[in-house]
Amino acid sequence: MFKMKHAKILNGVIGLAFLALALFQVRCAPKPAVRVTPRQPLIFAVHVLVESTDEARDLMAGIPAMAKSGVNLLVCEIDYNYEFVSHPELRRADPVTRDMVKEMVRLCRQYKIRLVPEFQSLGHQSWAEKTWPLLTKYPQFYETPGKFPDNKDGDKDCPRCAGKDPAVLFAQAVNTLYDHLVKKKGVEMFIWADRFLDGEATGYGEWEASMNKTYPAVDMVPKDIIMCDWHYERKYENMKGTGFPSVPFFLEKGFRVLPASFKDTKAVKMLIDDSFKYPSERMLGHMCTSWGGVEPDKIAKCDQFKTIAKKLRKYGLLTEK
Repeated sequence: MFKMKHAKILNGVIGLAFLALALFQVRCAPKPAVRVTPRQPLIFAVHVLVESTDEARDLMAGIPAMAKSGVNLLVCEIDYNYEFVSHPELRRADPVTRDMVKEMVRLCRQYKIRLVPEFQSLGHQSWAEKTWPLLTKYPQFYETPGKFPDNKDGDKDCPRCAGKDPAVLFAQAVNTLYDHLVKKKGVEMFIWADRFLDGEATGYGEWEASMNKTYPAVDMVPKDIIMCDWHYERKYENMKGTGFPSVPFFLEKGFRVLPASFKDTKAVKMLIDDSFKYPSERMLGHMCTSWGGVEPDKIAKCDQFKTIAKKLRKYGLLTEK
């Protein structure tokens, strides 16, 4: 799902990103010594796609139920589905209005939920056969226009990147975003952690980790970036003795980690159980992702959400409001 098809440096859009896609390395980590004791405040996060005004309304309708179950962080992936003022040409059809966003902010404050906007920035400017507005409206950012019809394959001889270290290029992009978001705007930066992981060393492969040498960038970016370490499949039950090696890897590197799971409830339980083995305050909690598979107002009723809530309560780290 998160495969990076092109390694692009899009300097013109750094102001739009709050949650950036990432790339990384992971080596097999030592086995944990003890199970962590209860910690507060724990993050129980939900990630939701909002691609229309109807979905924004549905999400707002679902906020009370999510809050009642303990959700305290909502990642709202808005992308180009917002009524941008400075660049209206980047709006997609039926964009979420500023007034709707204000109402969403008000609701989240009422229910003590932190609202985090997400904009896909380092990757996913094109996906499958679709190319998003930035590259269609500003083709100068497209490194190989017309070379790959329907966005198939990648470009090893990119005129901008050929011969350069992928890890250095990736770290430069992440640090540019960091300088704008954290240093200039004073906000906190979350990042999908897959490109910082060595796909071969961890056994995660090319989707949940990097097979194109971007992973050394993990040592070139600030430690206060929160790593959203997503793993959605149950195949890791066969990774004997290692569990999910990315969790202790990021902790040992000094990062805060927010593991994320998807709809397979067995995989959800495995990731949560493995994550809370590590006695670190930097293991922040857990994120439930839906990726459009569940209507925003029904997320609190879906199996994966209820599984996460039940597990977090089992560890004594979550109480219903």
